[in-house]
Amino acid sequence: MWDKRVRDSFNGMTIEERYQICELLICVLDKIRKQPRYEGDDQLYESVEEMFRTIRDELPLLIESDGAAAGKILKKATELVVEVYSARGDPLASFSIH
Repeated sequence: MWDKRVRDSFNGMTIEERYQICELLICVLDKIRKQPRYEGDDQLYESVEEMFRTIRDELPLLIESDGAAAGKILKKATELVVEVYSARGDPLASFSIH
C-alpha cells in the first residue's frame, strides 16, 4: 500500500518537487554519514553510504522516472533513516512506514 501511495504521489509531482524530495534525502543521509558512529553500527553506516551514493548518482533518473523505481528507492532510504535514528534511541524512531 505504501509503495503505491509513494509511486502515485511521486507521479503527481513536478520535476521541482521531485528534486526537492531527493535533495532532502541526500542532505539527511549526508548528515548521518558525518555523525560519529556507535560501536556495532558499521553495517548500518555502510548501508547509509550506499543509499547516499545511489540517490546522489541516480538523481536525474529518479527525478524523471515513472515513479515506481523512485518510490522503491525513496521508501528504502526513508526506512534506513528511521533505522539509524531508532538504533540511536532518537524520537524519530517512533515514525513508522506502513
